[in-house]
Amino acid sequence: AAVLKGLRGLVIVEDRGDIDRRMQLLREYDEDWEEDMEECIDIMRKGSKSFFLASWLLPDWVRGPALAMYSFCRKADDDIDDGDKEGQASRLARLEKRLEDAYLGRPAHNCVDRSFSAMVRAFEVPRGLPEALLDGFRWDLEGSGVKY
Repeated sequence: AAVLKGLRGLVIVEDRGDIDRRMQLLREYDEDWEEDMEECIDIMRKGSKSFFLASWLLPDWVRGPALAMYSFCRKADDDIDDGDKEGQASRLARLEKRLEDAYLGRPAHNCVDRSFSAMVRAFEVPRGLPEALLDGFRWDLEGSGVKY
């Protein structure tokens, strides 16, 4: 329920002034926002064609932040899956640290983490949203039978 409430808060924006303020914050939090978004777009164009195409249906001011979120989720999934099964727990621990650092404004030095960090801070994204993805990875590692 908290995740759905958080999503609702992200989608419903009060006014154009609020949108403009948040867009300005994106650029303050990530000085390379435009360049980082170009790289994220390229990643999504190659690695997640369905989402990339669907993102063009979003309003301009939503598209970039949505791509930043999805790029982080896509990279997280790839990072967990790359390598042997035994290393997944340590890869998950590194991902947990990346998530924490992103929320603290100390993103890893790559386009995905920088744009994700700027987006979650500018739009005040509840940490429970991306944490739910990590929960899915944890369940998979524990063999709970729940698939993400």
